Amino acid sequence: MTTGASAPTVVLVDDDRHVLKAQARLLREHGFQTVLFESAEDFLAHYDASTPGCLVLDVNLPGLDGYGVLERIRQDEKLAHLPFIFLTARGERTDVRAGMNLGADDYLTKPVKIDDLLAAITARLARPTQK
Repeated sequence: MTTGASAPTVVLVDDDRHVLKAQARLLREHGFQTVLFESAEDFLAHYDASTPGCLVLDVNLPGLDGYGVLERIRQDEKLAHLPFIFLTARGERTDVRAGMNLGADDYLTKPVKIDDLLAAITARLARPTQK
């Protein structure tokens, strides 16, 4: 699912289809393209590393969880530079610390205000990437 070619891309990974579609709709309304995946495995198997953008993942995913995805991404030279934001219901201090220690660029908890999500994405996309 995408919108205009010049809009920044946000990749969303969440196993809750309703949440995923709602997030995508809101982001598209604010000028972003979206690419959606319902599992970590689907994302890792099908994501095109040449697509620039920002990754927004849930921690609670069946099979490989968000922490595992982040570990793999940070070890993959083609993906390591991509901004990574957790958006999850897991908001305990230990959860947040675990995500940040693995290299997340941000950690937001559900329910999230759209302004907070937009600010986090915009800030990460504005930062120069290191390829």
